[in-house]
Amino acid sequence: MIVPPIACPGMVQTALSRYISVVFALIEDVFLIASDIRSKLKKGVICEMPNIEILGYTLNSSILAIATLVALIVASIAAVLAERKVLAFIGTILAELFLGFLFVILVVPNTSGNVTQSSSLLSQGSQEPNTSPETARTWSSAFSPSPEPESKKSKVDTIIEEASQVFLPNGEYILARNIILSGLTEYPSNTELLGELDYYKSFEPIRFSEMYELMSEGGAITTYTVKRTDNLGTVYESYDYVLADYDSGLFVSSDRKKVATTYMINGKYTNFYGTIVLDDIHKNTDLVGLIRVLGDGVILLEQGGITKGFLPVDFNIDLTGVRQLVVEFEGYDQLKSLIVNSYLVNNFLGFSAFIRE
Repeated sequence: MIVPPIACPGMVQTALSRYISVVFALIEDVFLIASDIRSKLKKGVICEMPNIEILGYTLNSSILAIATLVALIVASIAAVLAERKVLAFIGTILAELFLGFLFVILVVPNTSGNVTQSSSLLSQGSQEPNTSPETARTWSSAFSPSPEPESKKSKVDTIIEEASQVFLPNGEYILARNIILSGLTEYPSNTELLGELDYYKSFEPIRFSEMYELMSEGGAITTYTVKRTDNLGTVYESYDYVLADYDSGLFVSSDRKKVATTYMINGKYTNFYGTIVLDDIHKNTDLVGLIRVLGDGVILLEQGGITKGFLPVDFNIDLTGVRQLVVEFEGYDQLKSLIVNSYLVNNFLGFSAFIRE
């Protein structure tokens, strides 16, 4: 509000009365909030704001904040008396804004508290809260401030410990991950919890069909966009199988072929898990295929005899410490063997829970 120019004592008095009425309203609000805060401090419902250090002096930030508000009010009155109308207007606005700031900092919690509930309870002034358990909980939740750093850290540490206790015995990273995710709903930007979430996510398996190859010779190990069926009639989605796509040129060849594909896993995985099956299209073939897996040049799996009447073979290969993984298919254009439901796993005990999920 901008007052008219002050040209005579009467006009000065009018302007003063306008601003003083606003100032008195502000002062009344200050006393209401201060009284309410004081009563709650006595009851331990809210905590005092921490001390701060300025130029070597330790000051109570609550007192400093109230003093700043009073200074703004006094400055507004002084500006009116000195006929500085714009300064008076700015001072009054700043005082109101600062009062709102104090209300938020000192009274209303800025995390999970209910602001509407806080306002309704604040309107009761400095009345004593009902001592029944239900009302006491409501009062406390409405006026409790943001968690103190130590209290928050203690709760975060508890969440991390709970996740660790679930994970350590059997590698149950899914349960541990869910505990961390639950904690993040309360502390969404907490760096410790976010770090723990990344840690447990590192144990999530990756489909072999989603692995990036370093190089491939003789063709490629790939998947198609269509479903495939094995010789026992089990159907697999496109992301659930891989097969060899041999370099055959424009014509189908009867020669035996080999595809060798290399993946750099750099010791990240502990297990290679999956099943070897024969494609339904070639279930009556007399040709014989072979699948081989090598880790750092050492043969870890060699499954031959993939031909008519072949039954699915599950495998679980230990990849601990393996940096370079090579998967080889040997066969023919007229023979398609598949690796299905295959994953690279960072913790097999936890992976068993992933399968159940």
